[in-house]
Amino acid sequence: AIVVDEYGGIAGIVQLEDIAEELVGRMDVTAGVEPIKQLGPFEYRLAGDLAIHDWADVLGIDLEETRQSTIGGLVTTLLGRVPRKGDVACLGNLKFTVERVRKHRIETVILTVEPIPSHG
Repeated sequence: AIVVDEYGGIAGIVQLEDIAEELVGRMDVTAGVEPIKQLGPFEYRLAGDLAIHDWADVLGIDLEETRQSTIGGLVTTLLGRVPRKGDVACLGNLKFTVERVRKHRIETVILTVEPIPSHG
């Protein structure tokens, strides 16, 4: 639902889970989620709050300097807007697919490391 302020302007968005959280408290749906889980030879599930340097080191990926500190922040910046489930952002040969979003924050993404084509 859209929240309207006293002047008729849009003040924000309220989702059903926001209301439920206010009534019963926060339920941590990410508890027990591994920060990095390999799903296939070139595919990984990454927690959105995972520090960029942690996953880059583990996966052997060298990223240029970035101002974002988490994978969720990086993907949100690449998208240039509030992320939604199914959104795809690319950085070089890295393809990030937003898997789960909660309160406009990325909870998990699927990272696919695309092969770099060889010329020759």
